[in-house]
Amino acid sequence: AAAMDPQQRLFLETVWHLLEQGGVTQEVIERRYGRSVGVYVGAAYQMYRADACEPVLAALTSSASYNLIANRVSHFFGLEGPSLAVDSMCTSSAMAVHLAC
Repeated sequence: AAAMDPQQRLFLETVWHLLEQGGVTQEVIERRYGRSVGVYVGAAYQMYRADACEPVLAALTSSASYNLIANRVSHFFGLEGPSLAVDSMCTSSAMAVHLAC
């Protein structure tokens, strides 16, 4: 968690709360959708970097991609649909919704 980009952590937490508040469990996802659920996220380039005083941590975070935001959610919840992060500058969120539809 110390090396994780805050965008990844916050998105994962937000999805967790969304599913929890909606009463959607792993069993529901399996039964209704057969795990064929996509994750689409609008995300800009990664600006988070670990403290440069810790070379190993800095190297780890510099190689991380914003694409991991969607992939981490798919992996964590066992979702097997498309997993896509869109970076189209100011329209990233709108493009992600458009692609999901």
